[in-house]
Amino acid sequence: MISFEHKFIFVHVGRTGGSSFERIAGTPITDDARTKRFGNTDFDEKHKNFEYYKQHYPDEFTTFFKCTIVRNPYDRLVSAWKWQTAVVKNYKLLTLKDFIEARPDASKYSEKFKLEGLSVSESIKQFNYIGRFEDLINTYYLLGEKLNIQMDAIPHTNRTGIGEYQKYYNEDTIDLVKKKYSIDLELFGYNFAC
Repeated sequence: MISFEHKFIFVHVGRTGGSSFERIAGTPITDDARTKRFGNTDFDEKHKNFEYYKQHYPDEFTTFFKCTIVRNPYDRLVSAWKWQTAVVKNYKLLTLKDFIEARPDASKYSEKFKLEGLSVSESIKQFNYIGRFEDLINTYYLLGEKLNIQMDAIPHTNRTGIGEYQKYYNEDTIDLVKKKYSIDLELFGYNFAC
């Protein structure tokens, strides 16, 4: 998302609380009947990667505030699995293991945030702020204050109600995520416990 009014670029990674932030920033609710009742947003640039904004908005990329939100990959995968199989129903009822194995590399933070010519570590240093889903209310308030966005009410959109994500895992799926998302886990200091 790019906001010319508030002068920011927000790289929205799915299942990190980004739709709620987009609504706070003035993006309208989707017309998609499957997700409208959840308060979802939908627009052409919703889930574009960091490189997209660098290529398409080079001047703004240099001057605008650049931000994103991350979430523990173990938690995010369960939320994505529930969203895709039970809410949006883009997939048949796959097991969590099948869903994780089928996830494209483009869904990883290491791919979403990588800028051409830079390592992932160097790329994420280009963000002015990286919020945490685990501290979402403070993330929203910090962004609202920094970007001069009124924070009267914070909508909770696209809730899947998964509860404790750990209950969905077994040894095989824990190891699968550890291998497939090792860079993401290391970059942001996540593990299965937290």
